[in-house]
Amino acid sequence: MALILCIDTSTEDAFVSLHNGNENLGVIENKVQKEHASFLHPAIETLLKKNQLNLAALQAVAVSSGPGSYTGLRVAMASAKGICYALNIALLCIPTLEILAAAAIAETSDEKLLYYPLIDARRMEVFTAGYSASLQFVEEPRSLVLNADSFSETASENNLCFFGNGAAKWANINPHKNAVFLKNLQVTAAMQRRANAYFEAGNTADLALSDPFYVKSFYDGN
Repeated sequence: MALILCIDTSTEDAFVSLHNGNENLGVIENKVQKEHASFLHPAIETLLKKNQLNLAALQAVAVSSGPGSYTGLRVAMASAKGICYALNIALLCIPTLEILAAAAIAETSDEKLLYYPLIDARRMEVFTAGYSASLQFVEEPRSLVLNADSFSETASENNLCFFGNGAAKWANINPHKNAVFLKNLQVTAAMQRRANAYFEAGNTADLALSDPFYVKSFYDGN
């Protein structure tokens, strides 16, 4: 078992969590996106103190690496890299879309579905990817401007499952009868499971080379 700190500030709902193997030691959330930067380090300190631990006890830090809010991704990545560098511990960079897909798969356990996380990218744009029930890509991550023809080719032959903070605006125009929508996923638990899997597989990130996964080019003001 490994003591792992998880950090996710990729969307409007941020959290830090601490777990040791399959034991969840606590979660602290923040739902005010503009306050993610000021929330993060006090939340980490509080979480460790509640468990009578300090940073030196950590064996890894997992970060939700994107796509998502550019500012949020930079805040989380910088904090995670700083902790890992100072303690000489493993950095685990887990794509945000993968975490969401893992949460949805755990919720449904339906091998016939294809899973499409949708992360809001403003207006009618989303970040998305397609996953099988075994968490393998059926479509690579991309940015997509939603319209009535979105996902038409895939939906003609498959049942599709949509979720994430961009799913509501797609639900309003979705023409596909074989589409299902999920809400209230257990994202924290899913990230903890993925963090364990990454750590056990030795799937660690290079501190010098790790950057947020933006999907499309970064620009100021987002």
